[in-house]
Amino acid sequence: MCIDKKAVLAVTALALALCFTGRASNAADVVFSPTTLQLTARQRNASVVLTNHGTAPVRFEVHTLEWAQGTDGRMKLDPSDELVAFPALLTIDPGQSRTVRVADSNPPSSSERSFRLKITEIPEFQGPAVKDATTITLKSQFLLPVFYRPVEEKVAGAIAAAGVSRSTLSFSVTNTGTVHFRPKDVEVVGLGPGGKPVYNHTLEAWYVLSGGRRDYTLALPPATCASLAALSITVQTDVPLKQTLEVQPSACRA
Repeated sequence: MCIDKKAVLAVTALALALCFTGRASNAADVVFSPTTLQLTARQRNASVVLTNHGTAPVRFEVHTLEWAQGTDGRMKLDPSDELVAFPALLTIDPGQSRTVRVADSNPPSSSERSFRLKITEIPEFQGPAVKDATTITLKSQFLLPVFYRPVEEKVAGAIAAAGVSRSTLSFSVTNTGTVHFRPKDVEVVGLGPGGKPVYNHTLEAWYVLSGGRRDYTLALPPATCASLAALSITVQTDVPLKQTLEVQPSACRA
């Protein structure tokens, strides 16, 4: 079994900090329904219900963010002036629920617009007696997806720029449609002579926003690469994407 030494050290450091210097404040026990919000031309507002299953009141602040994406899949978030959320501040008592509403007064566009609703817990006020001790506060923060659907919805994509060089496979998954998709799997299968599968690897799958692109690289074991005749790439979405490319012997040389 592989053990992440950095993770062990981090957990150990946290345990020692709690043992010798103070207490920990647990993150809020709050659930959301639904976990993704949709806006349309007919319904330009939506709501999410927050329910506090904890034993103490919790406070939250709410912000709206525009959501773009890098080719590595990382989110790029900027404050949004377009999407409005209400209330911006709220308190939820134990066993109670509150509703947060979002709205967009603009008409839909030709491609889907993507946002994130950022809901962040506000730590409880600490009086002078508490401030004398060291307290580690674990805040809850949630980033709920909000999609404003386009005038015409079309799910489409492609596998582009696929190739192997120096025993490394690289390719891109592009979203050529008007709405986002979220692949269930991105699977790479290595085929030997005669088309027999000899290698299989599943890559991380996540949202690809409308007009976006996700780049992938996969280092192939040199010996495995040398035995391959072809590689098959499959992206499982509502409209599955698939491409097969030949692997030349020279592609597996350093």
